[in-house]
Amino acid sequence: MSILNAPDDLFPPGTEVPDVSIHQYYTDKTSERGKIQLTKNVISMLLEGKKQLHIKNQSIELDNKNIILISNGNCLMREMVEDAVPYRSLLLFFSNTEIENVLFESGITPSIYLNRAVKPQNGFYVIKKDAHLQSLISKFNAQLQSPTYYELKENFKTTLKYLIDREGDGFIAFLCSIVYGVDDTIFKRVVESNRFSNLGLEELSFLCNMSLSSFKRHFVMKYGESPGKWFLKNRMTKAKELLEKKVAKPSDIYSQFGYENLSNFSAAFKNVFGYSPSKVSA
Repeated sequence: MSILNAPDDLFPPGTEVPDVSIHQYYTDKTSERGKIQLTKNVISMLLEGKKQLHIKNQSIELDNKNIILISNGNCLMREMVEDAVPYRSLLLFFSNTEIENVLFESGITPSIYLNRAVKPQNGFYVIKKDAHLQSLISKFNAQLQSPTYYELKENFKTTLKYLIDREGDGFIAFLCSIVYGVDDTIFKRVVESNRFSNLGLEELSFLCNMSLSSFKRHFVMKYGESPGKWFLKNRMTKAKELLEKKVAKPSDIYSQFGYENLSNFSAAFKNVFGYSPSKVSA
């Protein structure tokens, strides 16, 4: 799985990436889950389709009723086509400096907000569209055709100031945390929140901003055993719980625990408990 650096890879090689840029993403096929390394913050404005995101310790699915602001860093992303209508979104990238400028122009004192409810480790902020936001999105869409950097920056500032006014303290705290917050380790949050998911170790290490080898070493120090053993035990325990409650059959759940077929899932289950999952579900 290759890594897309955004917005850097969206510009020709050797091009200086501006502090604010707008791009359109279009596809007529549902994508595989991909690794995205955001070198700038982004407001993703869905026009058609759905987006599935894994950001640090959380997963989220969005439709075109919302936009999302994602802070710079690593995430996993999947675009989904619905009803044969191509997926389309606008991506507005911007630097921390541009956030700082808007906060200063708005007369906001960051230190007041850094300990508020929205913490920097969340990594994103979901915003419901309204009529005014829709009109601002239309302006961004028009700027794809004949963009001028000055107009783009002004529209960005207008949008961010509108969101500050509309969303209030929680949104301001989130912006301040991006620029000024000190991010503590997210390792445990990523591990614990994904202990029953089908994400692989490489994907989890990516969400922790670590190499796979560093992730494995850190895991052993924190949990006292290899990640393979720990995730196997946790996922099979959860699978056993589902089977004992008769809410699912082995054939219904093997893929949600990261197995490509029922045979491999059954072998893993037997390795942990000494008997096959079919014995539990019988």
